[in-house]
Amino acid sequence: MSNDLGSDQISGGIHFTGLGSGTDFDSITEQLLKVEGIQKKRMETWRASWETKMKAFDELNTTMVELKSTLQKLDTPEEFVEKAVSSTSSTALSATADADAMEGSHSIVIGLLAENEVRISANYYTAEDAILTSNGGQFVYTYDGNTVTVDVASNTTLEGLANLITRDSDNPGIRAEVVKMADDVYRLRILGMDLGSDHEISIDGSTTLTGFTSDAVPRMKTAHDALVNVDGINYLRDTNYITDIIPGVKLTLKKADVGETINITITQDKETIKENIKAFVDKVNEIRTALQKLTEVDKTTGKGSLLTGNYGLQMIESKLENVTAVSAIGFLPWDKSTGQGDYYSTLAQLGILTDADSGSATKGLLVIDEEKLKDALDNHLDAVADLFSANYEGVSDSDKFIFGSLIKGTTQAGSYDVRFSISGGVMQSGATIGGYPATYDSSTKELTAADGPAKGMSIRITDFSDTTDYKGTIRVKLGKVGEMVETLGEMTNENDGTLKVLEDNYQDIIDGIDKKIDREERRLSSMEKTLKMKWARLETTLGKYNSILTQLQSQISQLTKG
Repeated sequence: MSNDLGSDQISGGIHFTGLGSGTDFDSITEQLLKVEGIQKKRMETWRASWETKMKAFDELNTTMVELKSTLQKLDTPEEFVEKAVSSTSSTALSATADADAMEGSHSIVIGLLAENEVRISANYYTAEDAILTSNGGQFVYTYDGNTVTVDVASNTTLEGLANLITRDSDNPGIRAEVVKMADDVYRLRILGMDLGSDHEISIDGSTTLTGFTSDAVPRMKTAHDALVNVDGINYLRDTNYITDIIPGVKLTLKKADVGETINITITQDKETIKENIKAFVDKVNEIRTALQKLTEVDKTTGKGSLLTGNYGLQMIESKLENVTAVSAIGFLPWDKSTGQGDYYSTLAQLGILTDADSGSATKGLLVIDEEKLKDALDNHLDAVADLFSANYEGVSDSDKFIFGSLIKGTTQAGSYDVRFSISGGVMQSGATIGGYPATYDSSTKELTAADGPAKGMSIRITDFSDTTDYKGTIRVKLGKVGEMVETLGEMTNENDGTLKVLEDNYQDIIDGIDKKIDREERRLSSMEKTLKMKWARLETTLGKYNSILTQLQSQISQLTKG
């Protein structure tokens, strides 16, 4: 037998299994590869653990995004603070109030409701499809300053005319419809779709359609404004839904009665605010519970979970705990002696703290001291609401300037030192906000931060007396709900958020492991081929010597017989 191996044998396409020698080389190869593959198994197990971590972070990210979405519904005063409005005549007037409404009472008398224009044809027809005229004509009208001509063909029906008027592409806002007055009595009614005295319907004298001139379609209801007296002052409005008389209050006029005085009373809705506070605490505890489960240690075995001690989770926990533990951004602790600052600047002042009792079922979660919170709501409701829902509210602690405006998404919440000098009533160069240069606009008398965290914020100078190197403070306040929303947004940002960075790092680790596994697979594959070639050569050699042995044994047998 030749020692030369063919290409099929080298490639592994043909191999020997010890049929010649009686040795099971396949089993030997399998066992050797199993031993050599231990490192690959370890790497695969290692890879699976990182995948599990990535899955846990992905689930955590989903939970945090959902929490952010929920809290966004409470992160402004309008959403967080609700005020109740009672009316002495809900059938005549209803009202709602937002966070800007002041507590108090108002007397209201409704003289007139705002009305739309209504006209109806004097002529009547026996059916909806009755023919108006065999000659046709033009129906010309004016509404909202727009004059419209509707061409009416001969043999047009009453219903056809209504459709022509209503569906006309030039229609500025009226509707025509056929109305059944009684059996065999149908008329055309034309309605203005807008309320108020500016929305009359005028039928032009150039109308040639028989039966639909101005006199033939009399006015049944005249468009006019609502007349409402609020606290002794008369107001005219072209709507029955009024939002601009009492700040923060929306009035819905339902019935006019000049003899009836309606009283509305605006009060803070403490129960709703309390429910919103509890909703905030519950949502924060949801994410804290999720983090605890990912890092818990088995009390019996002392063995940690997959993410116990993970630096990424520790960083997330630290950021979230910081939001609930420290003072609200841009808030100034209350100074009792001067009466300056914010009455509440931390959640702890309201009785909202992290439970540190190691034996408690709520350890590590936020808990509420109900009595302390009740006292705060009863006595300083506005301050409580401000702590939770202030949304980039600018406050000046100076008598020389007031807050002007800011750019949402650019200006950051916080406290900023303001410095400037005035000489001869003129702002001097070198003014700064937050330590960064500020530009001055003499026409608006405003300083605007040109750079830094306060970029885009402006303040209006109110005192131009000579001042050298004046120092003041401007604060941009962000409540705890808004701060939590922004923190969650930063951590879950799909481009550069904390969780995205962690997942990218883990993916890099997994990719590195995959490369090592690939190298191991190539090494094991090469080793398998080498072993098969080795066993094939050995089998060939053994076969050769077995043949020689057989020949020798035959010769010896012949010699013995002789």
